[in-house]
Amino acid sequence: MDAATIIRDFTAKGVQLAPADHSTISITPRSRLTDADRDLLRKHKADVLAELHNMNMMNIDSGHLPPARIVRKPRSCS
Repeated sequence: MDAATIIRDFTAKGVQLAPADHSTISITPRSRLTDADRDLLRKHKADVLAELHNMNMMNIDSGHLPPARIVRKPRSCS
């Protein structure tokens, strides 16, 4: 299984992976991980980290930023 597929599968389960300090992976929420998920991440940690860093650089370099949030003021009742 390649790193991109692992990240996609975890995202589909509602688990967000992100690179963290000291060559670690931030996992949110950890409670959704099974023992098999943990083993998979351990086996492919280096590849998953590289892919996460690669994805972050693509988003920064290509200008793919989240759209601005539009907030409208409620109309005052007179």
